[in-house]
Amino acid sequence: MKAILTITAVTTIFLLQGCSSELEQRRKNSLESLQHTAGTSEQERRRQQIVKALENADSQSLSNPSLVNVTMHVVKDESQQGILRVDWISAQPDADGIRIIFSDETQIDVSFDDVEKEYNNKMAKQGVVYVATPFVEREHPNTWTKLLSDREASFVLIRSKEAVSNARSMNRRIIH
Repeated sequence: MKAILTITAVTTIFLLQGCSSELEQRRKNSLESLQHTAGTSEQERRRQQIVKALENADSQSLSNPSLVNVTMHVVKDESQQGILRVDWISAQPDADGIRIIFSDETQIDVSFDDVEKEYNNKMAKQGVVYVATPFVEREHPNTWTKLLSDREASFVLIRSKEAVSNARSMNRRIIH
């Protein structure tokens, strides 16, 4: 009986170490791929935030999604059109939407589209960085309008309508 328990314990430790080393390799892959990117000053700022989060991450912290960046890009004209960009790190994408929590404590859940979910599932095979641009403006125009004026809104990743990440305020509003 002791031998079976010992074998089971050793097997469990080996499997956990194997998963941990695979996750560590995916974290390193993500860091390496971010080293070879260039772009606008905004893209560089976002890249640096993700790199810093990855450098501080380990297999335990990656077991839950961590929201790294929320940026709102708005067109500077009467239409006020734009997008919301969300970046997070995690062992798995583990999110199917985002919850917007307004300063008046109103909460709105916005789902990610199937194309983004599929893309993030593919990315999970090689890295630990995920991105989504939920269609807040198009699918929830009243929410978008409220978001334009609420500078204290915060965001949480959700899965099946349940919060799965840290809360984060918006990093930046960019007017183009």
